[in-house]
Amino acid sequence: MRYFLRKPPKGTHPLAPALLTFLLPGVGQIINNQVGKGFLCLFIFIMIGVFIFDNLIIGFIIVGLPILIDAYLIGKKCYEGKAVGKWEFF
Repeated sequence: MRYFLRKPPKGTHPLAPALLTFLLPGVGQIINNQVGKGFLCLFIFIMIGVFIFDNLIIGFIIVGLPILIDAYLIGKKCYEGKAVGKWEFF
């Protein structure tokens, strides 16, 4: 009888970057070791979400939600031990 050992996950749980991104968009990407992308996401959120729409809630729905989904999906790839590029989305 053969037993297959599963590799232990690497990195943080994918919910951690997603929750941090909910609090401040871009932080989840930084936690996922995508620092440049994280600062770019934060800059885009501030410029488009806050200044153009002039409403934080609408800005979060339009700009922050895709950033949140990206932080979770990239975090999941890191957690599973898959290779992730510095600027990879989703």
